[in-house]
Amino acid sequence: MLKKIGIDLDSTLNNLDKVWLDRYNNDYNDNIKEWSQWDMEKIVKPECGKKIYNYLHEKNFFLNLDIQPNSLGYYEVGNGKRKCLCV
Repeated sequence: MLKKIGIDLDSTLNNLDKVWLDRYNNDYNDNIKEWSQWDMEKIVKPECGKKIYNYLHEKNFFLNLDIQPNSLGYYEVGNGKRKCLCV
């Protein structure tokens, strides 16, 4: 029986943070460099608020993300004797 490993997909294997922030900064004329807390709606402009999460629901949003350097190699190493699940 293979052991299972869960890999957090967001910014572990891809560049979600950069793409998400770039989209927000462009749409709301802001200049946030990185997320400073988990409740993103608290650090974006008030007119954006919880709409910050709408980007994540756009069709093909995740298909346009780049892979983090070396992340595929780590995934493949772990995948040899384990079942890896991206979450």
